[in-house]
Amino acid sequence: MQSSSAERTKRQQNRVRVVFPIKVRSTDTAGNYVEEIAHTLDITASGARLAAVRHELKLSSEVTVVYRQRKMTFW
Repeated sequence: MQSSSAERTKRQQNRVRVVFPIKVRSTDTAGNYVEEIAHTLDITASGARLAAVRHELKLSSEVTVVYRQRKMTFW
């Protein structure tokens, strides 16, 4: 699926389609700690779009993404 030129001008960063296997660590809506295997759909310099996250995560919770030995935390 291709983006229209109007959508591309709204983006601050270009997305790169890449699939990496990752671990996601966070808190679900019930307040329980969750760690599960997922994968990326695409990435930018400041974040990633994830897929296969099976638990509904708590809004504004800290989310840690682990890829190999690298770990990054998002809010």
